[in-house]
Amino acid sequence: MEGQYRGCKGWRNPQFGKSSAAARPVVNTSTAVHYASVTAAAEAIGMPMKHLYARLSGRNKNDTDFQFASQSALARPEAA
Repeated sequence: MEGQYRGCKGWRNPQFGKSSAAARPVVNTSTAVHYASVTAAAEAIGMPMKHLYARLSGRNKNDTDFQFASQSALARPEAA
Protein backbone atom coordinates (compact mmCIF):
# COMPACT_ATOMS: atom_id res chain seq x y z
CA MET A 1 0.00 0.00 0.00
CA GLU A 2 2.94 2.32 -0.33
CA GLY A 3 2.30 5.40 -2.36
CA GLN A 4 -1.45 5.18 -1.99
CA TYR A 5 -3.11 8.58 -1.81
CA ARG A 6 -4.31 9.09 1.78
CA GLY A 7 -6.05 12.45 1.63
CA CYS A 8 -5.28 16.11 1.22
CA LYS A 9 -2.81 17.68 3.60
CA GLY A 10 -1.75 21.29 3.87
CA TRP A 11 -2.75 23.70 1.13
CA ARG A 12 -4.42 20.93 -0.89
CA ASN A 13 -7.07 20.41 1.78
CA PRO A 14 -10.26 22.32 0.89
CA GLN A 15 -10.54 23.61 4.48
CA PHE A 16 -6.96 24.92 4.63
CA GLY A 17 -6.85 28.52 5.85
CA LYS A 18 -10.56 28.68 6.65
CA SER A 19 -12.00 29.08 10.11
CA SER A 20 -14.07 26.29 11.55
CA ALA A 21 -17.82 26.29 11.08
CA ALA A 22 -18.04 26.03 14.87
CA ALA A 23 -15.94 29.19 15.40
CA ARG A 24 -17.63 31.65 17.74
CA PRO A 25 -17.38 35.37 17.02
CA VAL A 26 -15.69 37.53 19.65
CA VAL A 27 -16.04 41.25 20.36
CA ASN A 28 -13.77 43.62 22.26
CA THR A 29 -16.22 45.55 24.42
CA SER A 30 -13.94 48.56 24.94
CA THR A 31 -13.18 49.17 21.25
CA ALA A 32 -16.20 47.42 19.65
CA VAL A 33 -13.89 45.51 17.29
CA HIS A 34 -15.39 42.20 16.14
CA TYR A 35 -13.29 39.11 15.44
CA ALA A 36 -14.46 36.05 13.52
CA SER A 37 -13.01 33.61 16.05
CA VAL A 38 -11.21 33.25 19.35
CA THR A 39 -8.03 32.47 17.40
CA ALA A 40 -8.17 35.80 15.54
CA ALA A 41 -8.80 37.72 18.77
CA ALA A 42 -5.98 35.93 20.58
CA GLU A 43 -3.53 36.67 17.76
CA ALA A 44 -4.53 40.35 17.88
CA ILE A 45 -3.55 40.66 21.54
CA GLY A 46 -0.67 38.18 21.53
CA MET A 47 -2.26 35.66 23.88
CA PRO A 48 -2.42 31.89 23.33
CA MET A 49 -5.83 30.89 21.99
CA LYS A 50 -6.42 28.34 24.74
CA HIS A 51 -5.81 30.95 27.45
CA LEU A 52 -8.28 33.39 25.92
CA TYR A 53 -10.88 30.66 25.36
CA ALA A 54 -10.59 29.57 29.01
CA ARG A 55 -11.35 33.14 30.07
CA LEU A 56 -14.25 33.60 27.67
CA SER A 57 -15.86 30.28 28.58
CA GLY A 58 -15.69 30.99 32.31
CA ARG A 59 -13.10 28.37 33.23
CA ASN A 60 -10.71 31.17 34.31
CA LYS A 61 -11.47 34.70 35.47
CA ASN A 62 -11.99 36.95 32.46
CA ASP A 63 -9.93 40.08 33.08
CA THR A 64 -9.91 40.99 29.37
CA ASP A 65 -12.26 43.27 27.44
CA PHE A 66 -13.34 40.37 25.21
CA GLN A 67 -16.64 38.49 25.23
CA PHE A 68 -18.33 36.08 22.88
CA ALA A 69 -20.37 38.24 20.50
CA SER A 70 -23.71 36.67 21.44
CA GLN A 71 -23.09 37.35 25.15
CA SER A 72 -22.23 41.00 24.59
CA ALA A 73 -25.39 41.52 22.50
CA LEU A 74 -27.51 40.10 25.31
CA ALA A 75 -25.71 42.10 27.99
CA ARG A 76 -26.36 45.46 26.28
CA PRO A 77 -29.95 45.63 25.00
CA GLU A 78 -30.60 48.56 22.72
CA ALA A 79 -32.32 51.55 24.29
CA ALA A 80 -35.82 52.17 22.99
